[in-house]
Amino acid sequence: MKLALIIRPRAERDLAEAGLWYETGNSGTALYFLRCVDAAMAIVTRHAEAGPLQFGPFRRVLVRRFPFGVFYTVEANVIVVHGVFHLSRDPDKIRELLEPGADEPTT
Repeated sequence: MKLALIIRPRAERDLAEAGLWYETGNSGTALYFLRCVDAAMAIVTRHAEAGPLQFGPFRRVLVRRFPFGVFYTVEANVIVVHGVFHLSRDPDKIRELLEPGADEPTT
């Protein structure tokens, strides 16, 4: 059974930043990166428990050919993507960014 997918604003910003970074290096790499992220998300929508638990309820699936992880939760019949982080990041920082309210803009 394929589940619905919700991408939180934090994850959208992560994808935009990473895509921009890859685009400055080599034309076409950003598009390939986004396709690989889409493939990782497609796996998760078909197999919700594909990614192992990382931080509490958060699961992580790896992005093929790129050092990124898609962090998500399974809520009822929905997959919620909370972040897409480079895996060289400090795990404590990733955990902090995944906390509720961390993707809210500050004023």
